[in-house]
Amino acid sequence: MNTLHIKIRGVDRKSMPRIAVDGESVKCVKNEFGSYEATVQTARPEAEICVFSLLELRLPLWWLYALISFVVSVFGIFNPPYNRACLVPDVRLKVMLAERTDLSVIFYPARPQQRAAEFETNMPVYEAANVWTLDRIARRRRRILLAFKIVVWLVLAFVAGYFLAKAL
Repeated sequence: MNTLHIKIRGVDRKSMPRIAVDGESVKCVKNEFGSYEATVQTARPEAEICVFSLLELRLPLWWLYALISFVVSVFGIFNPPYNRACLVPDVRLKVMLAERTDLSVIFYPARPQQRAAEFETNMPVYEAANVWTLDRIARRRRRILLAFKIVVWLVLAFVAGYFLAKAL
């Protein structure tokens, strides 16, 4: 049985990428230094690793989450902003495994069409993809949400102005 120990560094907690090894999702645990670790055991001599992110605006019920958080956060005042860049890592690689293989994935800052991560390991690594990609659907939904927030704030301003003028 081969053991693959994965360590992810250079990501913030808001954009923690997900990991899939041979098509199965892997649970990552945060260690005391702020990086994430996962251990996978497999009988295969190689492992296909996919590192990806899911933005909140990409989820099926994104509008419901956005609407609830907008109302609960007092019309967006206390709501943290969405990622403006809408960049997600597209990292796919194949690692040859030994009895114990350590793989360290170090992410670079997000820049469109730039290299997403660097890999440190004691075995050969073959990259299929390693780039930051623009999530066009999330970007479009973010713009829709921004337009909705502006319209709601304008309606609130007009309603408040109407009631103030009526009271005077």
